[in-house]
Amino acid sequence: MNHTSKTLLIIGLVLTTACTAKRVEEDAIDNLLIPSEEAIFSHVATIVDQGIRRPGYPADVWVETYIEEQFRKYGLQNVRKEKVTHHGKDYGEEPEINMKWLPIRTSLTVYTESKSLQIPAFSVPYAESTDEHGINAEVIFLKSETVDKDAKGKIVLYPVEFREGVSHQFYKRRAEWYYDPDNTFVLKKQAPAFNVEGNAVMEYALESGAVGFIGVITGNPDPDVYEYYMPADGGVRPIPGVYISEENGDKIKALMEKGPVRATLVSEVSLESFVSHNITGTLPGKSDDWIIIGTHHDAPFYGAVEDASGIALVLAQAEYWSHIPEEERPHNVLFLVDSGHICGVTGCWTFVKEHEDMLEDVVLEIHLEHIALEYTNEDGKFVPTGYRQPLWWYTSESSRLINLVKGAIISEDIKRSYIFLPEAMNRKTGLPTSDGAFFHRYNVLLVNLVSGPAYLFTPADTLDKVDRASLAPVTRAVIRIIEGLDGTTAEQIRSEIRR
Repeated sequence: MNHTSKTLLIIGLVLTTACTAKRVEEDAIDNLLIPSEEAIFSHVATIVDQGIRRPGYPADVWVETYIEEQFRKYGLQNVRKEKVTHHGKDYGEEPEINMKWLPIRTSLTVYTESKSLQIPAFSVPYAESTDEHGINAEVIFLKSETVDKDAKGKIVLYPVEFREGVSHQFYKRRAEWYYDPDNTFVLKKQAPAFNVEGNAVMEYALESGAVGFIGVITGNPDPDVYEYYMPADGGVRPIPGVYISEENGDKIKALMEKGPVRATLVSEVSLESFVSHNITGTLPGKSDDWIIIGTHHDAPFYGAVEDASGIALVLAQAEYWSHIPEEERPHNVLFLVDSGHICGVTGCWTFVKEHEDMLEDVVLEIHLEHIALEYTNEDGKFVPTGYRQPLWWYTSESSRLINLVKGAIISEDIKRSYIFLPEAMNRKTGLPTSDGAFFHRYNVLLVNLVSGPAYLFTPADTLDKVDRASLAPVTRAVIRIIEGLDGTTAEQIRSEIRR
């Protein structure tokens, strides 16, 4: 696309939403009421400082109270903790009891007749626990996405592959629209955040009859990573497993080339049921319909991007709208910070099931996650690219809604943005890859904002990875979208869906 074409595109998009954009810019948004970048980021830092925030952990319990306190501070009404005790495994299967996973002791020793290696390892989440002595068995290599009956009764060494990053040409083809005025998408592929099999990472080992699993993190842009949180569906696997780094996987393979190798794998973990909470609060508006603004509060590790950044954005929206008079809020607003994202999308599942009667009155469900800086591998080192991680705006198939999102992105100059339809990146389930996915199943219109940095489910998700400069612009963009729906009913906007 040449410079003239890009200019005409931007002019056309602005004209498409001219009336709404003018009123939002001149009349509706009071920039003095929008929290500053520093104020929004302070929430991120405070939350991260509490420690690892997995479902049921003390830090996750703490953040529930923190969010509740902030909602009350802003004067939200009907602030409460709603119990979450179940989850839908793998996006919508029958619910199972919610489990808190806590690794206690992890070790891996591999040895031959003449040599022994102690390998740093991380327990695979929700894999079966060993006792204090662990399991001991011969090690066999299992090819990626392969079933091998020779692995029965053995510990498999399995490549957990992060295949080469996907070209932005692929994303452009899937997208409804993208905003990259500096033409940065031609420079690099997007590094992968997840392994090829996703939640099914242990399935080939199980089908092969293995008694243990050693997952070698292979091809991840961070060459040193071995602590990795997957699966994240909360389903307990019946054999123990650990992850190790690619370098240490190569060491084991080198031993195997010289003769038989055995391993003692210890993965003591605690699995116990627990009750977590969705935190909700409301503000009344001038219509009977609703806008929902949500995110989740748990994280695989310390979770600065995943998802303290999302919590901070929701709190920024709560603070802003609390200052707007009721008669000027386009709709009632419900703020939702749900639990159990990494335990089967527990909180969203519970909310839509327990609030199904209100969903037909929801004009729009907005989910805000992952405001991140992009990292990649350069010459064997995990380094920043100097850009924000591309933002994915999952937007329901309404021309008016899509144009509102386009206009908001352009007005705030949120570069490196894609607009995808909810089904575009997960055609198997037909759901967006977001914490708000279940709302789509109930035909609620969505704008779900996510990104997928390579470190999302690893301990490298630290404060320095948050794209601080995007916090305030994204906050303003969301306000523009909400203001653009002033006077629109849930029934009207649903009737505009192009399917």
